[in-house]
Amino acid sequence: MTAPAAAGTAEGMTEDPPSARPITAEDVVRRIAAECAFVSANGEVGIRLRPAAAIVRQYGEQFRRAPRRRPRKPKPPPLL
Repeated sequence: MTAPAAAGTAEGMTEDPPSARPITAEDVVRRIAAECAFVSANGEVGIRLRPAAAIVRQYGEQFRRAPRRRPRKPKPPPLL
């Protein structure tokens, strides 16, 4: 059995998504699958981790929540 043509290639994928819509987590997963997946001679399927991690780092910041900021308590009045 031969490997599918799309495994390990980025035929339909562009480097960056169209600017008309924001990139979604699904888009990131599709890019990882297209660019980092491989099929071995035994028919085993895997993902190259270093390129996948680089893609996650590239897009990861936009999916993280902003850290919560707690309001500061007012300073107590100075002691006399």
